[in-house]
Formats: sequence, structure tokens, C-alpha cells
Amino acid sequence: MAEIKPGAITNHNDLQNRDAVNAHSWFKNNVRVTKNLYYRKKPKMWLRDAAYTWTSRSAATTSQWIPVVWSPELGLFVATARSGAYQVMTSPDGIAWTRRSASTAGSEWRSVVWSPELGIFVAVSDTIGAIQVMTSPDGITWTSRSASADSGWVFVTWSPELGIFVAVAEIGAIRVMTSPDGITWTSRSASAGSGWHSVVWSPELGIFVAVADTGAIQVMTSPDGITWTSRSASEEAGWWWVTWSPELGLFVAVANYGTNQVMTSPDGITWTGRSAPEAVGWLSVVWSPELGLFVAVAYNGTNQVMTSPDGITWTSRSSSEVSSWRSVTWSPELGIFVAVAYSGTNLVMTSKSMFQKYASDVTASRALDTTYTNADSRTMTVRATVKCIVTVAGGNAYVQGKSDAADPPTTAASGIVGIEAGLLSENNSFEIVFDVAPGMNYQIESSVTNGTATLGTWSETR
Repeated sequence: MAEIKPGAITNHNDLQNRDAVNAHSWFKNNVRVTKNLYYRKKPKMWLRDAAYTWTSRSAATTSQWIPVVWSPELGLFVATARSGAYQVMTSPDGIAWTRRSASTAGSEWRSVVWSPELGIFVAVSDTIGAIQVMTSPDGITWTSRSASADSGWVFVTWSPELGIFVAVAEIGAIRVMTSPDGITWTSRSASAGSGWHSVVWSPELGIFVAVADTGAIQVMTSPDGITWTSRSASEEAGWWWVTWSPELGLFVAVANYGTNQVMTSPDGITWTGRSAPEAVGWLSVVWSPELGLFVAVAYNGTNQVMTSPDGITWTSRSSSEVSSWRSVTWSPELGIFVAVAYSGTNLVMTSKSMFQKYASDVTASRALDTTYTNADSRTMTVRATVKCIVTVAGGNAYVQGKSDAADPPTTAASGIVGIEAGLLSENNSFEIVFDVAPGMNYQIESSVTNGTATLGTWSETR
């Protein structure tokens, strides 16, 4: 069998609810390690509407919240703050938040990450002369740790494949540090003395990519977090955050200023500028595999959310309110995005859950044997009750849901319910349920001979 090179992909048989299981191999200490990477089926487009509707939530306290992260294993969101009496808050659902104490006062906590393999949160601070690292196994109790150098640490990420944390700094003599456990840190040399603001790991490519908001060099890459190579950004801009989409094989970075405030790359080396829909301060971007969607938030502007299915074409969205949104994260288990703000009235907002459906009772505007169109971008479920009565022995009264592009629709979308060859005055109520795809016509067709079919309730659930 041929040796699998680092970054190689081997396809295996499909599993239920997933497109493929990919065996990804890399080398650590000259030992080949293999991990299965699961890719979900292509998401339904109507699910993306979950990212278009946002609701304000109350933070646990009025601190200056900067990062937020989700732990699937704990079922917990954790946010940390730059200032305030309480600089940590946690939530199981993104709605109800509980304030927590940081390990020490006087540090400005700029980034937090979760390591499932180690079962710990790690947060870093950019406050010179203070505690710059803290860790927690549960988001509640935090312990101070020593950074490798007194620098302005603003971002930290985790590589499960290499088993290391990597943090980057915007100021200081040392601008990269690594740790195998979040406790003991080692200084590393960045490729350039730029203001490094974000770093992400790509398991598929086996590289870290960091971006900077200042400096002549604004991108650098590394296969191990130790040796870094300078790369050219698509253009000079305030690159603030970078994320990775395994499904698209694409890095996406956003900037708080610049001509093109989005750039993308398939390999972290060659970058292409993309247009943001509005020239505002984009500070954070996250990828949702389940929705097949990037979501970014901004600290200013009228529309402070933008979304993209491919990192190239972006659409403005309205936030729940105008606040200084600083970070956004995704919870696949809850099917929601959560964003936190540095300042504003409500300092948290959540998107509608992709698992949530909204029902609207439309009985008053619906009738049997009438064609309607699902103009929504989501598939909807029609649920109706119909009363069927036979007025002459042997009469018929039955209904059936139909849906397709024709007008009237002719394709059966449900089974037939009702009374056929019934007894005189036979009287029964029936429920009919069927789905209607986006853009399709639909109706409940009745067939009556010596009887009646009367609509009762009618609701449409999206």
C-alpha cells in the first residue's frame, strides 16, 4: 500500500446522513496519525434562513464582551470580556447567561478556545504586565497561567491533530507562542513583526494560517506552529479574523477596513480579494457546515451581519440591534449562531435555530380547490382538517393534497382521505398533511358526489 502523505485524503463508503468518511493522515513525532473527517450532505437551502433572523439577548453583566466560543462536549457557550467586574459568562442555550469570575482582575481577555481532546478552555489577554493566560475545565472556575512572553496576545486556536495551542500577538518582541496543554507555553518566532490578530488551523491541509491588521506582511502560514512563512494578502487591509471551511476547502478572512474587506484562499498562500456588501468594520467570521454558510459580524454600520454560501458573494443582513458586535460562533447541536458585543444595549444576539419552525394559521385566507404558491425559500408543511359529509347513500366526499409547478397542481402530495360510497348523513373529520417545496404550487383538491367537503383549520409550518 502506498504511503499516505500529510494532507492526503482517502475516500471510504458513505455513512448515514453524511456524504463521505475521509481518512486524513499526518505525521507527529515521525508517527503517522489518522483521523476520520465526516462531511455532511449538502444542506437544504431553506435552512439558511436561520442565519437571517436575529434576536437580542441580555448579557449576564454589562462588560465589554469580545470572544465567544461553543463547547459541544459541555453544551456550553463561554464568552470573555476586555473589562468589567465579571469578565466571563456562560450559557447553555445562548439566551440565559450566568456571570463568572476570571482567574484575575486587570487583564483584558481577547480570545478563548475550547479543546475537546484536553477538556479545557484556554483564554489569552493582551494586557502587558498582567496575567495573560487562563484555563478552565468547565467555563466556571478559571486558573491563571504564565505566557511565554509579555506580549499583546489577542487570539488562540487549537490543533487536535498536532495536540497544540497556538496564540498570536499584535504587539511585543514575541508574537507567537505554543503549548501542548494550555499551561506551559513556548515562544516562537513569527515570520514578521506585524499586528497578528487571528489564527486558524486546517486539518485537511495540515497548516495554520494567521492574518494581521497592520504591517507589510499580513498573512503567514505554518505546518507546526513553530516555523512560519510570510505570505502576501490580497491587498493591504485591517485583516481581523480568519476561518476555515473543510467542506469548501477555503480560508476566508474579513477586515475592519480596506477596499475589499473579504479575501479567500484555497491553500493559505494565494489570496483573492472579495467585496463585502457594506464598508463597515467586519471583525469576526464563522463557518456553519450544517447550513453551508459563512456568517460575519461588524462593530459598526447599519447592517452588521453578512452571509455567504461560498465566501465570494456576500449579502447584508440586519442584526437584532445596532451594537459593537465583536465575535460570532456556531453551535451545530443547537442550530444557532451566537454573537457578543463590546458595547450596546443588549450585548448578545442569537440567530433563529435551524431546528425551529414557525407556524402561521392561515385558515381565513385558504380554501379547497384553490391554487396557492410557496413563495418562501423554505420547504413548508401544510396541515389541514376537512369535514366530509355524505348527503345521499353511496355518495363520495374526499380530498387530496397536490403540489407541483402546474396551475392547478396535478401531482399527489398526500394520500386520499374522506368518505367513498358512504352511508346517508355519514359525517367525519379528516386531517391531511403534506410538504411543499420552495416555489411550488399547492392545493387541497376535493372530489364530491352527493356530499360535501368543508375546510376546518389550515396551517402552514416553515
